[in-house]
Amino acid sequence: MIHNGYEVWLCDHHGKRFSEYGITILDGQKEAVCYVASEAGAQFKIQWKDHNGVHPSGMRCLIDGFPAGLSICMPNGRGQRVGEFVSEESVKPYAFDHTLTTATEDHRLSNLAAPLENIGTIEVRVIPVHVRDKHVPFKPSIFAGIGPWVVSERSKRVGVHCVRLGNATKGRCQQREITALNPRAGPLVTFIFRYEPPAVLLARGMISSSAINDAASSAAGLAVVDEPHGVGSPRSGKCKVKTEGD
Repeated sequence: MIHNGYEVWLCDHHGKRFSEYGITILDGQKEAVCYVASEAGAQFKIQWKDHNGVHPSGMRCLIDGFPAGLSICMPNGRGQRVGEFVSEESVKPYAFDHTLTTATEDHRLSNLAAPLENIGTIEVRVIPVHVRDKHVPFKPSIFAGIGPWVVSERSKRVGVHCVRLGNATKGRCQQREITALNPRAGPLVTFIFRYEPPAVLLARGMISSSAINDAASSAAGLAVVDEPHGVGSPRSGKCKVKTEGD
């Protein structure tokens, strides 16, 4: 999706963009929402580009309602998050996963909590920031992967997917210090991707049966692949993330 001079999209581990369905602009032109098809076991990346060229931006990500880090996008720049760093040279990639089913109430196999309605959402908030020319000691991500959620068989959320982290691969992370230009202001724009299994989108009338075959083809070859440069600009191979609040 592209809106207010920023472009954000999801792609598979080969870099192929996911098709976007039902794009809607909400909240006074500050929120762009769409649906994408997810395949359990398939890895994905979150990528973006700044078309404004005005100031650095912090791209704050939330997955299934949980904070998943913040990366820097420089004016007219681009970047990505392929997963979460567990060390300065090791990153665990994002992947879609099945939820589990129970006959009792909905819950998650974790001591963390998030509203059930957040399952199946990937959110990117664009925040103007000032980047300090100061590197900070590495701080591992606190995001440990959302799955598995346990969903009641009586719930309307049966059959949905969630996100987990895959096996660690090589990466390189360089963290820098940033501050928000206007801490009291909200995001310039928020991108929300609602991911669901192709069969669910088909039942909604949002995709065709041929699109299901395309999604299945994209999910082929699910083995973990190396991301030698981890998160950040494909050119520099360096991730730039805010450590505080991640």
